Amino acid sequence: MAVVLVSLAMVAAVAMVDRVTGPDLSVTAGYMLAVLLVTAVLRQPVPDLVALLCAVVGTTLSLGQDGAGGLGTEIASGISRLIVLVVASHLGGLLLVLVDSLERAATTDPMTGLLNRRGLNAMLDVAIAQADRAGTQVTLVAFDLDGLKRVNDEEGHHAGDALLRRFADVLHREARAADHVARVGGDEFVVVLPNVGEDGADALRDRLVANPETPPFGFGIATRDPAGPDAATLFQEADLALVTAKQRRRDGTDR
Repeated sequence: MAVVLVSLAMVAAVAMVDRVTGPDLSVTAGYMLAVLLVTAVLRQPVPDLVALLCAVVGTTLSLGQDGAGGLGTEIASGISRLIVLVVASHLGGLLLVLVDSLERAATTDPMTGLLNRRGLNAMLDVAIAQADRAGTQVTLVAFDLDGLKRVNDEEGHHAGDALLRRFADVLHREARAADHVARVGGDEFVVVLPNVGEDGADALRDRLVANPETPPFGFGIATRDPAGPDAATLFQEADLALVTAKQRRRDGTDR
């Protein structure tokens, strides 16, 4: 609603300029700014309605001004102005959709639909900054799948890909809404848990273990206290914890 009010205020301001300048100077670009402002925030048909309002206002102001054309000419100009504004609105909307799609593609793993490493890095930076301001912890949990190579070798990569997607789906469902879940490469997944310590990571692990759809996995935990290490160091600590946990399982010293 605020955006609509601002755009209407812009239309009124442009209309005042339009009235002063008369037919000697076109202010269609000013009307277009109001339309594009609404397009950037709201979906159709609101931008088209603002475009129609702009065309009506511009045409009404043109009628009867010195140097203006006849009624038919001004109506034709108004229709032309409306077409330009509507086309600009739709092109602007398509551009925003394209930009949004490119941003999602740059930060999303195409196989699982989770965040990729780039997307997770951005979320982790935000989580760390927020945790430092609030004086809370951030926990990062690294996962990998047990036996993915065997599945690929014995059943084919299509089966391995299905296993990855299954684990990604379970991990996403068992994580909290505030958590950030990513596949960062191969069979490695990472979850960022804002505002919780190791207990929160253990709770996530327990939910995964209790879910019958969860394939076998390994995990490593790294918890960051306020003003602790940066994101890269936290990743390294979680990876090291994952490797250590896997080695303990091989040695039979961990459950």
